[in-house]
Amino acid sequence: MKLTKIFKGLLIVAITTFISCDNFDNININPNEPTAAEATYLITNAIYTLGNQTATSGFNYASILMQYQGKYDFNTIDQYKIDSNNSLWVTNNRLLGDMNDILKEEKVNTSMKAVTKIMKAYIGAQLTDLYGPVPFLEAGDINNLTPKYNTQEEIYTASNGVLDLLSQAVITLSNSNAAITGDVLFNGDNNAWIKFANVLRLRYLLRVSDKYANAAIEMNQIIASGNIFNSNADNAILPFTSEPNNWFLSKVREGDFKIYSITTTILEMLSDREDPRISFYYKPNMTNTYVGIIPGSNDRSGNYTGLGDVMRADNVLDMVFATYFEQEFILAEAAIKGLIDVSESKMHYENAIKANFEYRNISLPVNYLTAVSKGAFKGTVENVITQKYLANIMLGHEAWFDYRRTGYPTLTPALNNTNSNKIPVRFKYPSEETFTNKINNAEAVSWLGGNNYDAKSWWDK
Repeated sequence: MKLTKIFKGLLIVAITTFISCDNFDNININPNEPTAAEATYLITNAIYTLGNQTATSGFNYASILMQYQGKYDFNTIDQYKIDSNNSLWVTNNRLLGDMNDILKEEKVNTSMKAVTKIMKAYIGAQLTDLYGPVPFLEAGDINNLTPKYNTQEEIYTASNGVLDLLSQAVITLSNSNAAITGDVLFNGDNNAWIKFANVLRLRYLLRVSDKYANAAIEMNQIIASGNIFNSNADNAILPFTSEPNNWFLSKVREGDFKIYSITTTILEMLSDREDPRISFYYKPNMTNTYVGIIPGSNDRSGNYTGLGDVMRADNVLDMVFATYFEQEFILAEAAIKGLIDVSESKMHYENAIKANFEYRNISLPVNYLTAVSKGAFKGTVENVITQKYLANIMLGHEAWFDYRRTGYPTLTPALNNTNSNKIPVRFKYPSEETFTNKINNAEAVSWLGGNNYDAKSWWDK
């Protein structure tokens, strides 16, 4: 959904407020007792901050690990020196505190609290999927500087965990007409939030389906409700426009932009399928050819293909929370696995591909869905995830999560990597956390078997 002028203005005011006032004392409002008006701005800030951070972190980390793009210089992440992504850790935990403050405030209406629960679930899922066990059920309390860590299973399945928060939100919004203010995502549309919450439930239920016994039952209940996305018009997206909510690449120096190159991995996958999306994301080199860099390479001599011009445009890309095409890929995979009606797997798969081409305003080749060498349905999880991988170019962390969950697409570890030829599956805990919350963090590290890039979480393959 595109922002209205009113909500663009609200976004600018909210962002300006939060950028200029890191300490809420500066605006004479007690951050521990937000008024209904302040809750409006907290919601606006959470939507924008999460959207922008997911897009930026996804591009800088997941997109490189998943070999959508690479660099021949300043390529520490390409070579798996990814550290802790401290900024994401700090920001998400601060936002958890903001969401908890809203939920504790009696003056905030039920619909606003339901939206808050959806955002809190999104934050919690992102944190645990990126780090493993994290503080969640006790997190976000300024009076508790050493919150206990929760296992990933608890974060997803416990009371007031991710799945429960989303279910609570759907029930509340289905029975409430209270106004949703500060909503720059859906402009206060109650039913749009219900659909978004349900699509997130489908995403997370599929993610944990090998470990969570009720996954199939709950997925079928969601589908039967009919309250899910029906087209790209339902997408949970927030457009990048101009300052202050610009896409970060639109402001970087020309040399910093040109260092990003298409990798041999994604070049081969797109070229083999004669996939026209290649010209949207990537720009041919000076000889009008596509030349990929091998992931992790230090070779500066290649005349590599860079990113397409749209990747630094002010107003082309979106902050993506969830899309109709992601939903349809989820349902296609769920059907193949027998979690939902198997007979609909092909329909969902083709819906997903059509919707992704439509979302990018690219014409779908006439034979793309029928040619085996391109995008024809083959009825396998690998087939679905491969096309989902192509649809998720530059879209947050989802391709990384899918790779960890399914092993697809098959990727060769980067050259010159520092992780024993293993693609990382998590960020390390920030050093500040290992010091300030030492006892609880040490327990979480013991659950993982070490604070390293290879420690798999509950749902990892």
